[in-house]
Amino acid sequence: MNPLQYLTVVPSLGASGAIAPVMRAYTVIYSRVKIRTLVVILAFLRFARIPAALLIGFWFLTQLCNVGSVASVRRGGVAHVVHVGGILYGAATMRLLEDLRRLAN
Repeated sequence: MNPLQYLTVVPSLGASGAIAPVMRAYTVIYSRVKIRTLVVILAFLRFARIPAALLIGFWFLTQLCNVGSVASVRRGGVAHVVHVGGILYGAATMRLLEDLRRLAN
Protein backbone atom coordinates (compact mmCIF):
# COMPACT_ATOMS: atom_id res chain seq x y z
CA MET A 1 0.00 0.00 0.00
CA ASN A 2 1.13 3.47 -0.81
CA PRO A 3 1.12 5.58 2.38
CA LEU A 4 0.49 8.75 0.35
CA GLN A 5 -2.85 7.52 -0.95
CA TYR A 6 -4.50 8.64 2.28
CA LEU A 7 -3.11 12.17 1.91
CA THR A 8 -4.84 12.80 -1.39
CA VAL A 9 -7.20 15.73 -1.04
CA VAL A 10 -9.70 16.52 -3.73
CA PRO A 11 -11.12 20.02 -3.31
CA SER A 12 -14.80 20.43 -3.89
CA LEU A 13 -16.30 23.75 -4.86
CA GLY A 14 -19.96 24.55 -5.02
CA ALA A 15 -22.52 27.13 -4.08
CA SER A 16 -25.11 24.80 -2.58
CA GLY A 17 -23.79 25.36 0.94
CA ALA A 18 -24.43 29.07 0.50
CA ILE A 19 -27.83 28.59 -1.14
CA ALA A 20 -29.21 26.35 1.63
CA PRO A 21 -29.46 29.15 4.24
CA VAL A 22 -31.04 31.43 1.64
CA MET A 23 -33.67 28.78 0.88
CA ARG A 24 -34.46 28.42 4.57
CA ALA A 25 -34.62 32.18 5.06
CA TYR A 26 -37.09 32.29 2.16
CA THR A 27 -39.34 29.75 3.87
CA VAL A 28 -39.21 31.73 7.13
CA ILE A 29 -40.29 34.94 5.40
CA TYR A 30 -42.65 33.44 2.79
CA SER A 31 -43.85 30.28 4.49
CA ARG A 32 -47.22 30.21 2.69
CA VAL A 33 -45.98 30.92 -0.83
CA LYS A 34 -46.34 28.08 -3.34
CA ILE A 35 -43.52 27.21 -5.72
CA ARG A 36 -44.23 25.82 -9.18
CA THR A 37 -42.17 22.66 -9.57
CA LEU A 38 -41.95 19.56 -11.70
CA VAL A 39 -43.25 16.50 -9.86
CA VAL A 40 -42.00 13.12 -11.04
CA ILE A 41 -43.95 10.03 -9.99
CA LEU A 42 -42.66 6.92 -11.73
CA ALA A 43 -42.98 7.79 -15.44
CA PHE A 44 -45.50 10.59 -14.97
CA LEU A 45 -44.41 14.22 -15.12
CA ARG A 46 -46.58 17.03 -13.90
CA PHE A 47 -46.14 20.65 -12.88
CA ALA A 48 -47.64 21.42 -9.49
CA ARG A 49 -47.70 24.32 -7.05
CA ILE A 50 -46.28 23.09 -3.74
CA PRO A 51 -45.87 25.16 -0.56
CA ALA A 52 -42.28 26.36 -0.20
CA ALA A 53 -42.02 25.03 3.35
CA LEU A 54 -43.09 21.55 2.21
CA LEU A 55 -40.77 21.43 -0.80
CA ILE A 56 -37.70 22.76 0.99
CA GLY A 57 -38.57 20.68 4.08
CA PHE A 58 -38.59 17.53 1.93
CA TRP A 59 -35.22 18.52 0.45
CA PHE A 60 -33.88 19.07 3.97
CA LEU A 61 -35.01 15.59 5.04
CA THR A 62 -33.30 13.99 2.03
CA GLN A 63 -30.07 15.81 2.94
CA LEU A 64 -30.41 14.74 6.56
CA CYS A 65 -30.89 11.10 5.54
CA ASN A 66 -27.82 11.25 3.27
CA VAL A 67 -25.41 12.78 5.81
CA GLY A 68 -23.68 9.46 6.50
CA SER A 69 -23.49 8.35 2.87
CA VAL A 70 -20.45 10.48 2.09
CA ALA A 71 -18.44 9.16 5.06
CA SER A 72 -17.19 6.18 3.05
CA VAL A 73 -16.29 8.23 -0.04
CA ARG A 74 -12.66 9.28 -0.18
CA ARG A 75 -12.80 11.67 -3.10
CA GLY A 76 -15.25 14.54 -3.29
CA GLY A 77 -18.94 14.02 -2.98
CA VAL A 78 -21.89 16.15 -2.05
CA ALA A 79 -21.52 17.95 1.25
CA HIS A 80 -24.82 16.92 2.81
CA VAL A 81 -23.60 18.06 6.22
CA VAL A 82 -23.03 21.56 4.83
CA HIS A 83 -26.58 21.62 3.42
CA VAL A 84 -28.04 20.61 6.78
CA GLY A 85 -25.89 23.16 8.60
CA GLY A 86 -26.84 25.83 6.08
CA ILE A 87 -30.54 25.19 6.60
CA LEU A 88 -30.15 25.42 10.38
CA TYR A 89 -28.03 28.57 10.07
CA GLY A 90 -30.56 30.19 7.75
CA ALA A 91 -33.40 29.47 10.17
CA ALA A 92 -31.51 30.81 13.19
CA THR A 93 -30.29 33.93 11.38
CA MET A 94 -33.71 34.78 9.94
CA ARG A 95 -35.38 34.36 13.33
CA LEU A 96 -32.76 36.64 14.88
CA LEU A 97 -33.21 39.26 12.15
CA GLU A 98 -37.00 39.09 12.52
CA ASP A 99 -36.67 39.70 16.28
CA LEU A 100 -34.36 42.66 15.66
CA ARG A 101 -36.82 44.11 13.15
CA ARG A 102 -39.65 43.79 15.65
CA LEU A 103 -37.57 45.53 18.31
CA ALA A 104 -36.80 48.39 15.91
CA ASN A 105 -40.51 49.01 15.25
